[in-house]
Amino acid sequence: MVFQNYAVFPHLMVFEKIGFGLQMQKLPEEEVKRRVERTVTLMHIEQLLKRYSGELSGG
Repeated sequence: MVFQNYAVFPHLMVFEKIGFGLQMQKLPEEEVKRRVERTVTLMHIEQLLKRYSGELSGG
């Protein structure tokens, strides 16, 4: 769901990467935000939303 390879969209944060597919479907920003927030809540990764790929653990 989140591209962890540094070479793939290194300028995007986790939130932007999760919402990337939704944005490509041209969903309204509020819907993208709602879906991403729901997903990260289910996965318990809220604290990672403002990090870049290089700041994530590889394991």
